[in-house]
Amino acid sequence: MIIKTIKLYGAIIGSAIVLPAAAMALAVFAIGSIFQRNAHSGFEMAQILSIMTVIGAFGVPALTVANFVKPDNELRIVSASIVTLVGLISTSSVVYTLMKDNSPLQYAVLVAAVLILVSGILQFRKE
Repeated sequence: MIIKTIKLYGAIIGSAIVLPAAAMALAVFAIGSIFQRNAHSGFEMAQILSIMTVIGAFGVPALTVANFVKPDNELRIVSASIVTLVGLISTSSVVYTLMKDNSPLQYAVLVAAVLILVSGILQFRKE
């Protein structure tokens, strides 16, 4: 029962937390570049990971619900792989930003990113 709960709600709640946090990080990067806070050109690794997290987090709830409702669908492996990849990217994004500056809010986002990752791994199981 707890595995099914984590499989379904881990990705949904995790993406509901990770998506606004990554979007907010992108907004901060954009505002910083407008006011030329960063005097370098090009994208930073944190910006690239945030962009990938925002794009992937939009699809995580739909893919998770599809796998939960019909666990024997033919695209289960593909959608579980996408959810796992989004969880891995968002976890690495949060860890990367935690290495640069330490914020208590980022620990909550880290837990949410790990929930997406664990949910994606659990979606490989047919239950």
